[in-house]
Amino acid sequence: MNKTVDNSTSSDVSKPNINKYLLKYNALAHLSLVVTYGYTCMFKFYSLFTHNETCNVGELWDKEYGRVAFLIGHMLISTTQLLLSYDDPGTIELSNMLLGMFGHALLMIYGFWKLNIQGVSYLDTFFLFLQGGMIYFYASNNNPDMGVIPVQDKLTRRDLYLFTFGCLCAYYVYMAIQDQSVKRYGLWAVASAYLVLIYMFFEQKPVDLRKKAL
Repeated sequence: MNKTVDNSTSSDVSKPNINKYLLKYNALAHLSLVVTYGYTCMFKFYSLFTHNETCNVGELWDKEYGRVAFLIGHMLISTTQLLLSYDDPGTIELSNMLLGMFGHALLMIYGFWKLNIQGVSYLDTFFLFLQGGMIYFYASNNNPDMGVIPVQDKLTRRDLYLFTFGCLCAYYVYMAIQDQSVKRYGLWAVASAYLVLIYMFFEQKPVDLRKKAL
């Protein structure tokens, strides 16, 4: 009897530690996309710093700023995930929250840049929508079981997180399949990072807020 209780307690204690390692993996996944994307776009970035008299820096920046936003955005998300791995389970520091929101805001800029450069597409529009979902995630995940619609059997924030994570995982898988460069490895890594987030939120038991209030 005592042995069973001890094993259960040990399992509960180990879960936060596992989550910390998973968050560190997410940080490495986003960093791998920064490295592989930067490598594939190296010569495009190089032109920003080696312009000559016949090259207009403003025009170059207008042409490439989306890629810069993509790189910095994923770099900030990588940093955020690493910092979150040191937070107490179920909490998020304000500075980390703002850092994550800013990282995904930069990915929104990348999305708008793609729409401007390549024209409107459903895929890029959906990407923008999902970045908004991730900004909402960072702004609200201290209370994942809070309802977002004030009715009984309500839709919770956790439901929106899982939907967003699942769609972003599918997006990065699709982009990885379409890509033939070394960048595809970074895309696969980020897709798996969203699988990690799905696991972390799906395996947690939702809290009945009505019982908690009593």
